[in-house]
Amino acid sequence: MTAGQFNLLAEAKGEIERMGPNPAVLGRQGENQSGRANLVRQQAGLTEQAIVFGGIESWELRVYRQMWNRAKQYWQAPDYVRVTDDLGAPEFIGINQPIPGPPQVVMGPQGVPMIQPSVLGYENALAEMDVDITRTAKTDDKVSREQLDKLQDAATANQIDLLKFCAYAGVHSLKEIRAADFEQALAAMQKKAKKNGHAGAMQ
Repeated sequence: MTAGQFNLLAEAKGEIERMGPNPAVLGRQGENQSGRANLVRQQAGLTEQAIVFGGIESWELRVYRQMWNRAKQYWQAPDYVRVTDDLGAPEFIGINQPIPGPPQVVMGPQGVPMIQPSVLGYENALAEMDVDITRTAKTDDKVSREQLDKLQDAATANQIDLLKFCAYAGVHSLKEIRAADFEQALAAMQKKAKKNGHAGAMQ
């Protein structure tokens, strides 16, 4: 009886150690190796837990879809929502906006004719919208950091320009970068023109 209990305890402890975070999962094995190698080790260590994490991701996606369905079902008041495009510029779009029609004359509660505004329909009604809800996992920091280091080395060696560097590195606000680049080029041209004009005056 006692030996059987000890065997059960040893089996439970082994299961906990096997399912718990090991050095491969934590990325603490081989500190001098690349981020891709550590990522492969982490993925191998998380193979047995992939079903659990997959269930969590599926549950989160179902929750987001149910939230959208409840908004379509109960949100009827007009309002404005903030959306963001690819370049990060904020925009506001009206939802459930009534489309006014010609006013109608109706009889009031006291028997006196009164003008009542009419509504032909609603613009951007949530109940009539259909959206695609997708869930993406967070990118791997070690691999992204390694790619960023390589891009920085290429930019330092003048092998890649600023706009391509920002596009490859995942920078989305290219409007400000293009504006700053244009202002810098314009200032350099003005400085060069001023210098040439000063040299011509001296001659």
